[in-house]
Amino acid sequence: MTTESKNYVMLFPGQGSQEKGMGQGLYDHDEPTRQLFHWAGNILGYSLEELCFEDPKGELSGDNFDTSKVQPALLLTSVATSRFLKRNGVPTPGFQLGHSAGKIAAFVESGALDLEEAVRFMPIRGRAIRSLRDELDPVVAVISRLDWDKVVRLFADIRHLAPSFLPTVENS
Repeated sequence: MTTESKNYVMLFPGQGSQEKGMGQGLYDHDEPTRQLFHWAGNILGYSLEELCFEDPKGELSGDNFDTSKVQPALLLTSVATSRFLKRNGVPTPGFQLGHSAGKIAAFVESGALDLEEAVRFMPIRGRAIRSLRDELDPVVAVISRLDWDKVVRLFADIRHLAPSFLPTVENS
């Protein structure tokens, strides 16, 4: 039985943190993790083990990078890690947060979203991200410690270089 600890936070990673071999150590030594990967692979229609551990087609980070496959791979690796920790006596964190795709894992592990729904959603989310990227050719910038009005004025001056710039503040 796990208890809740408000003394720490679980932060789930987003796209960009994926790499060939992710989750393999856990998979190799933990039967519930193997069951989770098989179960999700049946829903998705492909082998998560092959994708995460071997990445033979370069879909995680190679020439054939595919957000519709990266997104569910990140979700399952994050959920498997969280559940392994809980099964091994680590208290449930007081807060669960995620960056980008990691937000979905945080929703699942906090009980706000059903895992099967999340598994089915992630490829759709990945295709939407890819479609927007291909269509808009966006520019992403991380800006900190600047006055928001100054940031908007700066990008207004260079809009011809980044026509799809949309200033946003993300609090996730």
